[in-house]
Amino acid sequence: MKKAVAYCRFSSDNQRTESILAQVRAIEDYCKKEGFTLVKIYKDEAISGTSTDDREQFLEMIADSKKKEFNYVIVHKFDRFARNRYDHAIYERELNENNVKLISVLEQLNDSPEAVILKSVLTGMNEYYSLNLAREVRKGQKENALKCIHNGGIPPLGYNLTNEKTYIINETEAQAVKLIFKMYLEGRGYSYIADELNSLGFKNKLGKPFKKLSIRDTLKNEKYSGIYTFGKKDKKGKLTGKEIKIENGIPAIISKEDFEKVQIKLKRRIRNTTGRSTALTPYLLTGLCMCGECGGTYSGGYRTVNRNKTIYYGYQCRNRKDKITNCKNTPIRRELLEKLIISILKENIFSAPQIDIVAEKVFSYIKNSLKQSNTEIKKIEKNISKLQEKLSKLLDYSLDGIISDCEYKEKKEKIDMEILSLKEKKLEYSNSAKIISKEQIKNHLIELGQNLDSKDDTLIQIIIQTFVKKIIIHRTEITVEIRLFPGLDMVNNGGDDGN
Repeated sequence: MKKAVAYCRFSSDNQRTESILAQVRAIEDYCKKEGFTLVKIYKDEAISGTSTDDREQFLEMIADSKKKEFNYVIVHKFDRFARNRYDHAIYERELNENNVKLISVLEQLNDSPEAVILKSVLTGMNEYYSLNLAREVRKGQKENALKCIHNGGIPPLGYNLTNEKTYIINETEAQAVKLIFKMYLEGRGYSYIADELNSLGFKNKLGKPFKKLSIRDTLKNEKYSGIYTFGKKDKKGKLTGKEIKIENGIPAIISKEDFEKVQIKLKRRIRNTTGRSTALTPYLLTGLCMCGECGGTYSGGYRTVNRNKTIYYGYQCRNRKDKITNCKNTPIRRELLEKLIISILKENIFSAPQIDIVAEKVFSYIKNSLKQSNTEIKKIEKNISKLQEKLSKLLDYSLDGIISDCEYKEKKEKIDMEILSLKEKKLEYSNSAKIISKEQIKNHLIELGQNLDSKDDTLIQIIIQTFVKKIIIHRTEITVEIRLFPGLDMVNNGGDDGN
């Protein structure tokens, strides 16, 4: 049985609740057609896709993927999963590690090299769209902020909006806000506070039970102390220091003294719960390396000091380290192995001749997908025409008195719903049939190649994880399997003695 879950999201700035329903309906139809059993639907409402930190249902789904209760996550489009390429790659990899595959209803991609690269192009374009949209919207929002006017989305718990979009206190919700701050100052944790509010019958702004993540966000929101805040946030949702702040810009629910006490307590909590990092810089090849001698994993964590007291880090066979086998394979310094992999990618994927080949393959893949979409659109249009003919005949029957008015209305309503459903499907296929040019694909690949020389370890890791299948480390050589096209399946490189 193919067990699947759905993930749906809409952002408050330019979408409506109906967007969630349309996503659910499209996913349910897809599951019926492809033979999936839909076991659960995760929904984040009025939440942006640029960061995952505030998406409770998304994070719950990622955590649930470890329980082995489903094998697929199905989204309407990849931008519902994430519009940030970092989050998309990292969380999709986490799903894959839990043997869960991500599927898009409208962007159906297989595991071919063309599809892998196309997905990279799509997620990059989704991020560009999100950033560009944010820049355009922010122009008008800055003017609103200077007037302490609400800038879109759902107002915080405890506040309603006037017709002029200024903040007023919602007294009922404000009681919940006051309780949150009071209980936290009394030493209660997030989970306890959420459970207590739920037992008292309080609901969050969306009319749903409280969860511990929303408690944390409430405690950090400066608006409750009367400060209107608007400004750019980083990927973790934290203000950067460039924001607009206006003291007494909105009515306060919590005194400044209590708000400051809570912030001090929150900072102490972070210090107390943050463990010492064992990896000061990320190992770019995590999860890709295997020992060619014993078949075990090769992972980061090796540390050695030379005569000059210089510390080197590297990858080592886990079986040898944990003494599971009598493996004699030696460690290899991290910078040597990572530089080797990057040079292989530059030569075999991101060189000018290879980029032309890859772009052509991906473009052909897109054209074939486009043909399939156009075929489906024609089928849908044909079915709509048949239903419209049916409606016309039904009207004739009604006018001739063959069927009663009641029967006419009942049958007409049913056919209207079928036509509406088909029109929605047609729109979905039309949206998916937008072609990406060969030049766009080439530019994206060029950008990825240039990023291999950047200092952004996270981005470099994503590129490596996208194009490298496996790295097998032998005592005298290293075999690197990368995602290439026919005739270029494997790259072999001379080894290193680990020094």
